[in-house]
Amino acid sequence: GDIGPNLTDEYWLRAKGTPETIFPVVFYGIPDNGMPVWSETLSSEEIYQVLAYVQTLHNTHQPGGKIPQGNKIEEK
Repeated sequence: GDIGPNLTDEYWLRAKGTPETIFPVVFYGIPDNGMPVWSETLSSEEIYQVLAYVQTLHNTHQPGGKIPQGNKIEEK
């Protein structure tokens, strides 16, 4: 996307690539950075669907993606 971080690499700004760490970011948002509070719009089930989708993007390294931001998270 144009606004948020690159979700196709191994770097994370606020989460660590796991559903447990991504959920609060989506649920509560990051209003100071322009990330909406999705719990006001989406059900918990829909948020889990978003998490599943985000995880399919991880490490796909799409061409033209934004430069890495945040901390590199190694796969275990």
